[in-house]
Amino acid sequence: MNLEDRIAHYVARIFEEYQLRLIKAPKAIHEPLLGTNLFYPHEVAVLDTPLLQRLRHIHQTGLAFLTFPSATHSRFEHTLGVTVLATRFAHRINESIGRRTGANEVNVPAPITGDPEKDELAEIRMAALLHDCGHAILSHTSEDIYGLRDDISELQKKDPRFTK
Repeated sequence: MNLEDRIAHYVARIFEEYQLRLIKAPKAIHEPLLGTNLFYPHEVAVLDTPLLQRLRHIHQTGLAFLTFPSATHSRFEHTLGVTVLATRFAHRINESIGRRTGANEVNVPAPITGDPEKDELAEIRMAALLHDCGHAILSHTSEDIYGLRDDISELQKKDPRFTK
C-alpha cells in the first residue's frame, strides 16, 4: 500500500464511527490570553471532526516542552488562537482601509453572513482553522525526516507543494 492509500485508509478509519451533529448556535470558547471568543456553528462542526480533534494531542512547540516545561500548548489551542487573531487582523485592515479611503463600507472582510460564496471573513477564519490539520506527531520536528522516506519523495516529485 503506497502512502496516498495509507493516508486515505487512515482518514476513512477515523471517520468510520464519526457522527456529524447539527450545531445550531455559536459556541463561546474561553482562552486565557485572548479571552472569550465566539465560533460559528459551521466552524464548531469542523473543530469537532476527528482530524482537528487530534491536534489536541500534538504539541505546538515540538519537543521544546522538555526544556521549557510551561510550553505545553497544543496545535488545537494554537488553531483557535490563529482563528481569533486572523479575525482581528481582518477587522483592523478593514477599518484602516475605511479610514484611508473615507469609505463607510469596504469590500474586505465583512461580518460573517453565512454565505460562503460572498463571505471573505468566513474564508479567512476557515483557512485559519484548517491551517494545521495535516501536522504529524512532533509537528515541524518530524518534517526533517520526510525527505528520507521514498514514498514521500515520490509524492514531492508529483507535487512539490506536498510538504511545503
